[in-house]
Amino acid sequence: MSKYFPLDSAVWGTVSDWVMVIVTFFTAIYLYRTLQAQLKITKIEELRYRKSIMPVFDVNIAPNTSCVLADGQFIVDAFFEIKLVSENKARFVFIYLPDDNEWKYPVKNQNIMKNFSSKDLFSFEAVRTGKAIPLEENKPAIEFANLSFNVEFSDELDNMYVQRVNYNRLNGFESISVASPETTGETNPVVYTYKKHEQ
Repeated sequence: MSKYFPLDSAVWGTVSDWVMVIVTFFTAIYLYRTLQAQLKITKIEELRYRKSIMPVFDVNIAPNTSCVLADGQFIVDAFFEIKLVSENKARFVFIYLPDDNEWKYPVKNQNIMKNFSSKDLFSFEAVRTGKAIPLEENKPAIEFANLSFNVEFSDELDNMYVQRVNYNRLNGFESISVASPETTGETNPVVYTYKKHEQ
């Protein structure tokens, strides 16, 4: 026992005991940091693998899309083609078309597909009737139509994704934009049910 620091080893422990405590403390910190780094690497690898199996779709306007403009009204008869542009098969595909009063879909009840591969091609029709917009007097009116819809799908591990599609038509000019796939955060396909489309 020290003359100046009367510490009882039976109560406070020996130097070797304290060395062991300090070593254990720093070892725990090292193991914690190593585990955090390992978890980060694992997450990066999981994201890399998920990206490698993620399906990617492209949507195009079919050549038979047409527009008739007469008597201040227009009718857009649009055809869209959806194709898988990656080699990764989609186990579940759902085309979510907005249910509104502007666009009509002759075969809306055929929007769910399974095991979609790069050899497959899905097409659907959308019809829009509207009032033409007059620009100036004695000049022909123009048509304007917009349709936004989602392509929702899952990869082979049932991770769910969505690609947003936006179609615009203005005075005979058409454009379509297809966003990159985004994860929906779901891991199981949602089961959608429909009433049969009334002809």
